Amino acid sequence: MLERQSASQGAMRGDAAQVQRRLTTSERVRVLLVPWGFVALYAAIYVGLVLPRAASGHVLAVIVAAIIACVWLVFAVAAVTFSRDVLAGRWPA
Repeated sequence: MLERQSASQGAMRGDAAQVQRRLTTSERVRVLLVPWGFVALYAAIYVGLVLPRAASGHVLAVIVAAIIACVWLVFAVAAVTFSRDVLAGRWPA
């Protein structure tokens, strides 16, 4: 379904109107599976490969595991933010 929003509604810069397509429920689910699938795969690889090495107690392995965990946290926050935008209807814009 296409919806036309005027520039006065804050839909677009300038005087022109913007046509925005609404996502169906199945499309939203598919769009949300992409970032969450990546986060889940990243976590599985972390638990399977990195965490056992860090559990050995080697200092460098623990530091690398902590850095990789921080990167995973950034991906998870980005997935949450993206999911909120999709569910609120602010994507695609």
